[in-house]
Amino acid sequence: MRLLGGGHNKARVAQARIPIRPDPAPLARKEVRHLHEGRGEGFEGGDRGGDKKRRGAQEGGDEVAQAKQYLNSVAFAYKSMNYKVGTLLEKERLTDKIFRMKLHHPQIASKVRAGQFILLLMDERSERVPFAVSDWSGEDGWIEFAFEVVGYSTRRLSEVEPGYGFLNVAGPLGNPVEVEGGIDVCVVAEGIGISEAYAVARAFREAGCAVRSVLGADRESELFYLDKVGSVSDEVFLCTKDGKWIPERLREVMEAKRPDLVYTVGKVETMKAVSELTKELGVRTLASLRPIMLCGIGICGSCRVKVGGKIRLTCLDGPSFDAHQIDFDELLARMGMFREEERVVSEVMK
Repeated sequence: MRLLGGGHNKARVAQARIPIRPDPAPLARKEVRHLHEGRGEGFEGGDRGGDKKRRGAQEGGDEVAQAKQYLNSVAFAYKSMNYKVGTLLEKERLTDKIFRMKLHHPQIASKVRAGQFILLLMDERSERVPFAVSDWSGEDGWIEFAFEVVGYSTRRLSEVEPGYGFLNVAGPLGNPVEVEGGIDVCVVAEGIGISEAYAVARAFREAGCAVRSVLGADRESELFYLDKVGSVSDEVFLCTKDGKWIPERLREVMEAKRPDLVYTVGKVETMKAVSELTKELGVRTLASLRPIMLCGIGICGSCRVKVGGKIRLTCLDGPSFDAHQIDFDELLARMGMFREEERVVSEVMK
């Protein structure tokens, strides 16, 4: 069980904190049965023998045992899916900490849509990490994504070279953005979120929408994909923290011409500020979330978020939600759940 940093002792401590659902088995069987439809495979055969142990763990309130059962279920599901291994075709350094990668994966490339993501597993000692798909070609069989080096897993990812074969690439996951034709859209992105913003802006542009993009980063040197986003936008507005930051610039953009929809992706704090502004101005807004995520198929519950007072799973119900209904404060608190474990793993694996 090496989902949080190669199986080191400190990483295993995090298992006790994994959010526990009252009864994971029905959803697990339902979801994996759906994924195996028409292939004669399913979760029930692998799950049946563990029912008694699961009931015992639930009745006894043993959350650690429950967490292990969840993770074992997830591992079984991924193993059974038999996804084609992705081969790295291209790697490019875009900024000091941001890289672009292109993978050969015809199955995902033929189905993915704007707003969806993949879960990438480098090898047996790695954790699964979600990445928004920024570009793809169904005809040529490749997908592209960008990532920022922020910890041990992304640092390892930045060190591989073209030709590397990833152990597992799962996707496309999540729901694509619902694209309406002929409306005025403002796409707001910060940092690594710019990669997803390109795919979303392109989808709206292809549907005949007017698209304005507001892109932000801490410093100008950290902005990327400017040509790509510019090619699918009527106007592009750039923001840095030493000048006009995203909320201030966005207010100017919306007051000049009110959009029908704002789509925002970036850090939680910035999306919260964007949501507060658009709510004030009465503009419908979608926010794309990337919370803590383990399984990606709705079993573990770790990516849960409160939307409109109800619990939603980002991997199944999202990743984009009505921004005015998201409990951003709770999301911020959850995003820091494993910060100490992540720090320890980064220190140990230097």
